[in-house]
Amino acid sequence: MIAIWARKWAYAAGMELTWPQVIVILLPVVVGAIISVVPTLLMERLKQRAALMTRWDTTIHEVCAQFAATTRRILDLAEQFEYTTDKLKRAELLTGIRDEHSRLQVYMAEIRLLAGVPTQQAARTTLQHAFTLYLELAGARQPTGEDGGQLTRQAGLDSLFAFYRAVREQLRVPSPDALAPMNLSAPPDPFIHGG
Repeated sequence: MIAIWARKWAYAAGMELTWPQVIVILLPVVVGAIISVVPTLLMERLKQRAALMTRWDTTIHEVCAQFAATTRRILDLAEQFEYTTDKLKRAELLTGIRDEHSRLQVYMAEIRLLAGVPTQQAARTTLQHAFTLYLELAGARQPTGEDGGQLTRQAGLDSLFAFYRAVREQLRVPSPDALAPMNLSAPPDPFIHGG
């Protein structure tokens, strides 16, 4: 089409061009157009891939942060429960744990929709430990070991750290295993200190 137009233009200008001459004239134009379009198309494709890879990161981050905060509240309420002797206060704390566990289940459903399998498994384990802790504190399940609820609470904290690591890995955080201790008096994290 362009070659025909070029021949007509040359003929109108009083020049007689042959097909090889037209091709030689138009070849650099066509090659230049291709050279300028290909990088643009490749860059657009890379942008689309990057957008697809990170499109859920913000949502996953938010829901996982809520899940972790709720788990931490359950562990804190359980610790308060252990040190409280007032029956009314203990009943309040137990109700608070049950309510937080209900929120945890909602966040778990969102995590199942958005996150990868390792994050889902870590969240499921954390949810199970939180429920076991609730059952032990409510008296519906016999505490395991000498320390009872202490062991269950520590297992819940350990599962929370495993959840943190899984989320950090999914969100491509550098050094996802490197976590600071939850409390200043907590023993050092073996992933950081090689324990």
